[in-house]
Amino acid sequence: MNANREAMSLLGERLNLFSMLRTFPIGIPSLMIARSSLQNPLGEPFSWQIPSFGLVILLWVVLTVIGLLGGTFFFKVVAQATLNGKVDWFNTIKVWPWHFTQVLMLFLFSLGVIFAISIPLACVFPFILAGGGSLGTFILVAYGVLLVWLLLPLVFAPHGIFAHHSPMWPSVVQSARLTRMTLPASALFFLSVIILSQGMDFIWSRTGDVSWLTTLGIIGHAFVTTSLLAASFVYYRDANKWVEMMVNKAKLSSIKT
Repeated sequence: MNANREAMSLLGERLNLFSMLRTFPIGIPSLMIARSSLQNPLGEPFSWQIPSFGLVILLWVVLTVIGLLGGTFFFKVVAQATLNGKVDWFNTIKVWPWHFTQVLMLFLFSLGVIFAISIPLACVFPFILAGGGSLGTFILVAYGVLLVWLLLPLVFAPHGIFAHHSPMWPSVVQSARLTRMTLPASALFFLSVIILSQGMDFIWSRTGDVSWLTTLGIIGHAFVTTSLLAASFVYYRDANKWVEMMVNKAKLSSIKT
């Protein structure tokens, strides 16, 4: 318990609550989310130690809402630029509140799914810590694979909200159907996205905290992640067309027989 208390104290000293602005699954990508830097090229940054746990929770909620607002705007702009070839700023601002409502519901739904999936792990985690060794590693790896398998059908839920202006739940259902019918291709696509994103992040993160080259890394990260998000909208559009074509063929075949 003492070791855990020291570890949590160290984490609390380096935790920047502004990292909560990077929300999932919808948010503005940030290279600095994984870097709890205490220095920058201009020297030591200004810091404020939050005096109470209640204030931490309040700030976490406020910053999360701001992050979802920014992520909603970012996703809508990228979707319009990718699928329509231009950005209609007036329309983007007009539908922003509606999209934010759907995004907020999707965010809460995702938290609920993750919490429900985490309950079995919480039950066996003490035994993993007590046993350790290869058995504990195997259980964690198996649980991670199961988690990915269960969450994969939800990866296109945001795309339905922004590409088709669909409410949250129909977007989730459409995402599950699309992923089920295109599972090998979708899994390969997202594996490629993860490899490209994490590989480039590894390069961007090689600079030190006090190096001005970090600015170049932030710009490069923004360009790559925005391009990958645009590619996902293109894939979603084409995959939807293929799924609809397969469904129509199946209906015609059933009518003929």
